[in-house]
Amino acid sequence: MKPIAVAVVGTGWCGGIRAETLAGHALVKELPLAETRAERRELVFRAQTTNQRGETVLEGQTVMKLI
Repeated sequence: MKPIAVAVVGTGWCGGIRAETLAGHALVKELPLAETRAERRELVFRAQTTNQRGETVLEGQTVMKLI
């Protein structure tokens, strides 16, 4: 199967679980995130999570500020 990009909008309790699960999945090559709360955005942006292939999918990816 071909790796895919998946976006998560909102990284609260549920979205955070989704982001963590997706980040660890071997078929996820990109994981852009969107969050309105600055403190949560910073926390998620700093995360260094790798997928099953050992590739980092969260660090340096797009974290969007929603108004």
